Amino acid sequence: MNVFLQNLMDLFSDEDPIIYKAVRQKKDWLFVPLFLRGDINQVADSQGLIHYRKIEALVDDVLPFEKAVLPEELSLSSDKEAEIKSAYEAYRVLRLETDPKMLSDAPFFVEYDFTKIDQRGYHALLANFFPCLSIEELDIKANDDFSKVVNQLKPLMVGPHGQCVLILENHLLIQDSFYAPVLRKIHANPSSSLELREELRQICKEKGIIYTEEPTCKK
Repeated sequence: MNVFLQNLMDLFSDEDPIIYKAVRQKKDWLFVPLFLRGDINQVADSQGLIHYRKIEALVDDVLPFEKAVLPEELSLSSDKEAEIKSAYEAYRVLRLETDPKMLSDAPFFVEYDFTKIDQRGYHALLANFFPCLSIEELDIKANDDFSKVVNQLKPLMVGPHGQCVLILENHLLIQDSFYAPVLRKIHANPSSSLELREELRQICKEKGIIYTEEPTCKK
């Protein structure tokens, strides 16, 4: 069995030593440089005000989670799909990359250093961090019992190798955001607008973190 899938199964073991070992194993996966795709997408709040959520997340030192959705390639019956979508109302996800080269087409991306996480963040995030796998590697079947949490999490782990996902219940978040001052670097795409690059440069200056526009990613 794949080590990441085995880790997921061990988290739901009936034996506490196995669960603790599975959680500790995640340190090797979370405590490495991880990268978030930036964008300049606009979202409106309940009062109709427009926000650039990924940029505001940098200013506020929060991780911008999103609603959980089923992967497009997963085909389920209408009943199963309704069952799991209902469960997903309680989840929010944040997708990260281990290789910044996967984000070279983004207007900007950010590097996180989770070794800087505080104790509250450590306890909330570590157990809920999962490297991504394919549907086949996760052994997802159309007749799975999606009332089980372990089976609910599997589709959220679907993604290309090198991608990872944080999965939290929304009651742990404020406006779908989690406070975590773990920013290390902001990389602006040299082809992005001058206005965006200047704004990102100013954020880095105020926070005392690294700003770069290098065409190739260096750590």
